[in-house]
Amino acid sequence: MQYANIYISEVKLEKYVSRGIVEAVKAELSSKSWENVRIEGISRSFIHGIYLLLNAEKLLPKIPMTMFPIPTDTGVFPINDPGKNSLVLVTGNSELTAELLFSFLGHTKTPLYLVLSDTSGDTVDMSAVNKSFSPESLRELLSKVDVEEKELVIPGFLKDFKKDIEKTTGWNVVVGPICILELPFFLGDRWIPG
Repeated sequence: MQYANIYISEVKLEKYVSRGIVEAVKAELSSKSWENVRIEGISRSFIHGIYLLLNAEKLLPKIPMTMFPIPTDTGVFPINDPGKNSLVLVTGNSELTAELLFSFLGHTKTPLYLVLSDTSGDTVDMSAVNKSFSPESLRELLSKVDVEEKELVIPGFLKDFKKDIEKTTGWNVVVGPICILELPFFLGDRWIPG
């Protein structure tokens, strides 16, 4: 069976810290659990992110490649008891993408809303290619999210939709990473290790 690309190679840690720091954290993790690694000036969030990245194959489900989209329900999913200042993440309504994201987000205590918007079941990368992402569907779903700051994070593959999403929803859009494994680094101290 062939498995889908989750774009681990797209995680560019050098955007966040020097290569030397990445190597120092990796070296410490080779002999200690992430909870026991302490490096001055390096956040717990970053160390946890490196741990998740190094152990992705053990921690995340293998996502099979499919010939056709597998849709799941659209909706707003509260994770870790979010409130008015919580993060809002957006993705598509692919069952496979949802499985991967829910599994990964099980490794954080960060309160957030995960919004599964209509992509006709396409994964996010395919929704960008097929233009199946629907800002109108997203607008309807966002009306159910009660946060003070109307800001959401979209996957990097949807960067070309940013202006259309902002225009359609009235929300500020931040383009996030392509690979979910980059999220701890992208969020920095907002990522709370779980």
